[in-house]
Amino acid sequence: MFGHAPLRDHEGDIALRVGSAMLFLRVSQDGRELILFSVIVHDVAGRSRAAEVLNDLNADARMVKFHLVRDKVFASLSVLTHPFVPAHLHQAVRIMSDIADGIDDELAHKLGGHTTFEVE
Repeated sequence: MFGHAPLRDHEGDIALRVGSAMLFLRVSQDGRELILFSVIVHDVAGRSRAAEVLNDLNADARMVKFHLVRDKVFASLSVLTHPFVPAHLHQAVRIMSDIADGIDDELAHKLGGHTTFEVE
């Protein structure tokens, strides 16, 4: 899909680098859900401002939700796994990849933080 093999991190999550973002796939403990997530901004400067910006993003978002955890902005999307439909997973990975890599630079600038990877 991205021209390189995915990696597994120390928690067992599957990790995919997409531009300036890192996308993770995690299976829920009961195996009924696949959670895709990405830290799209690190070291957010102002939590109150970030909460306002993310609230506005969530009001317009259809499938992806944005969360502020301490000084990091996460994006997440869940896919049900029963029944497992490979096309749904492929579509979810594509959506998360497009959003994580598509919004991270602008959001990092707006919130005074930085992306996971610097891309020139």
